[in-house]
Amino acid sequence: MGNDEKNREIAFEQFLTAAGRSFGDAQNALTEGLDLAANLVVSEAQLEVKAALNADVQGGLAVQTISAQAISQGGIDPGLVSTVKINFTATRGEPASDITQPKRTSTEVVEEVSKRQDVVAMEKILGNFKYDAAYVSGKERWLVTVRDPQDRLVREYILPD
Repeated sequence: MGNDEKNREIAFEQFLTAAGRSFGDAQNALTEGLDLAANLVVSEAQLEVKAALNADVQGGLAVQTISAQAISQGGIDPGLVSTVKINFTATRGEPASDITQPKRTSTEVVEEVSKRQDVVAMEKILGNFKYDAAYVSGKERWLVTVRDPQDRLVREYILPD
């Protein structure tokens, strides 16, 4: 595409890796000397590069960066230039301390629901119910589903632990 020495070709995967590393280095530089987690300083960033995309000798995708000077001098058709946009989003996993163990067992919770007046009355009409209790750790709640013999949902209850 142009003989400009500033135009460089790199495998697309290497380009993405280098861009990610640069973003990480920038975040670390922002927090140097501070008591902050580097991944929380910049929540989002976008990198936009004008480049030519082509196949390398192995058939993979390669990126050839193009200077604005090369385009303005007419050495490169602007219609052949692609815009590569990379969005960076900082994420944070759930801390292990947020995971709580239930105080009650699923059997205890199901027993409580099965004794409710409305459930007892419906069970007499529809037949024996199937119960499923699932603990929602972050909310410290139980989700209990009640199904009839045909596996149709009859009721759902959310109960505190």
